[in-house]
Amino acid sequence: MFVTGQPAIDWLKQRENLSLDLGSAEGIARVVNDQIVASVVFHWFNGTNIWMHVASDGTKRWINREYIKVTFDYVFNTCQCKRVSGMVDASNHPGY
Repeated sequence: MFVTGQPAIDWLKQRENLSLDLGSAEGIARVVNDQIVASVVFHWFNGTNIWMHVASDGTKRWINREYIKVTFDYVFNTCQCKRVSGMVDASNHPGY
């Protein structure tokens, strides 16, 4: 199950302690057993590129093919992006 919009954005911002103004962002969260386990937030869309932030509950089981399909369908089909960008903090060793 997935939740979109502000609940997904709020969960990611709280999880990542993110104070960045995301402007007109869109979020897609994965829900398991009525709990958000991951959220992807997209923002700074410029017509070609969109930036993404990804946060999980810390488990290794938050991602699956359906979640990948839904998130990248939004990027490449809904937004018609040619590219998606994201950064990983150097301290996030499991994120490499």
